[in-house]
Amino acid sequence: LLGFSTYLILETFGYSSQNLTSWSGESLFWGLILFLASLFILFFPIEFLNNFYLENRTFTELISNILFPITAFLIPISNAFFVTSNNLCFSSEIFPTAIVLAESL
Repeated sequence: LLGFSTYLILETFGYSSQNLTSWSGESLFWGLILFLASLFILFFPIEFLNNFYLENRTFTELISNILFPITAFLIPISNAFFVTSNNLCFSSEIFPTAIVLAESL
């Protein structure tokens, strides 16, 4: 949902060669609706399912409950240092729209 809404918003500004809607206002309308729906689905368990309970019975559980979120945060950041600009995922043959957007920034 989030990716499709991003595609529709990119279609609004002319970054897509295929048009799924008849005019840019329609693609912006549906893109924003799908974006808000995807955010609602993404944060639904946090807001409405109030079942989160953290219990530290031992010192080991306390340390693991502290270190796990820190490592879960640092692993994607550390992986970003290993991605180079000549990576195949960032080539213009695979994602030409992403290259155009990156150059416009």
